[in-house]
Amino acid sequence: MYREKLKVLKDRNFTIANFTDKLMDYYGERLTVILDTPLRYRVLSIDRLYASDAMKFINRVGNFLREVGVKKGEIVAVDMENNVDMFMIMLAIFKIGAIALPINYMLRFGEIDYILRDSEARYFIFDRYVFDENIKDLKKISYIPHLIMAGPHDTTLDDTISLDRGIESQSTELSPADLKPDDPAGIYYTSGTTGKPKGAIATNKSLIQGQKMAGVIVPTRKDDLGIFSLPFAHIMGTSVAILGSFARVRGYQIKHFNAQRVLEVITRHKVTVFVGVPAMYGMLLEELRKNPDKYDLSSMRLWASAADAMPQEYIDEIRKYGAFLRIGPFRIKPLFLEAYGMVELSGIATLKVTLPFLKWGPGCIGWPVPPMKIRIVDENGKPLPPEKEGEVVVKGPGVTKGYW
Repeated sequence: MYREKLKVLKDRNFTIANFTDKLMDYYGERLTVILDTPLRYRVLSIDRLYASDAMKFINRVGNFLREVGVKKGEIVAVDMENNVDMFMIMLAIFKIGAIALPINYMLRFGEIDYILRDSEARYFIFDRYVFDENIKDLKKISYIPHLIMAGPHDTTLDDTISLDRGIESQSTELSPADLKPDDPAGIYYTSGTTGKPKGAIATNKSLIQGQKMAGVIVPTRKDDLGIFSLPFAHIMGTSVAILGSFARVRGYQIKHFNAQRVLEVITRHKVTVFVGVPAMYGMLLEELRKNPDKYDLSSMRLWASAADAMPQEYIDEIRKYGAFLRIGPFRIKPLFLEAYGMVELSGIATLKVTLPFLKWGPGCIGWPVPPMKIRIVDENGKPLPPEKEGEVVVKGPGVTKGYW
């Protein structure tokens, strides 16, 4: 397993366009995702996704997008419920050298409209859920030339293009686009907490480098199974999915986070890895306190979090469940991994691992993930000595090349 990972790490020819092909070469056929909600496409109606099936679907979508006119460097907005087909559609966009612009399915129409107009996207892929909940009238988005509906053909609206029907006749072979390191690959809009959201540009290099290194560092095994319920529309969701692919971790996909459902799946499927945000952990712990004997979490090896500061009491409490290693009657507590990153860093920048022999200071965000570099500086940009408070500055391939 680690020999395979090291070969992947040493390979400098990975791009966001070819990484699924190359991982297939390195890791071969394998179960990739177990789906809590099955997919219902004519060419892919399944509840278990294997690597070869994912590759064929991605290639069909890529060929279809080229057929409808998408060219290298053009923006394709994607707004869908949070199932694995959204991620595969994004991978298809990456593969043909276009720019994926994922939009959170929970945004209301005014927010969606702002992002579509600000980005000047000419192609918009959405599903029936997003239309019924947030758009409701095709006239509102008539300014977009190409409206494509994902999901089963029988849910497609008139005056839109059916992805389901369109990919049915497409080839399952597709050569990846030739990408330079700084070519834009994705646009991820910020939350807009201090003004209008801005589209941070993620490049080919920024989406691959940090995630590839982290995928090798994280101590996963080929029999690990992780629950994924993060939104693909956020950089954390995308980066964790890419990192998990590099780490060769099988996933159990839950579209919408629900504490009871997550704990039921861990119990039933002997899940070993969970990645979430602190709010998710708060809900998991609340459910465990209310029903202490209902769930069996003994299979858990790795807990992980990002997106916000993780309360130490949450870490201490959740590490009571599971074991990283068992030797006879002895148990080594499960590891807790905490990552620091942001949309402008295209995902992960630092990583902290909770270990029995290692004490971290309050608020510490761990080590930089190579090749990222970090300094703490004063208001003049001068590096500060240890124990001094300042501003975090980051340098490396993950840093955005700018805003769209």
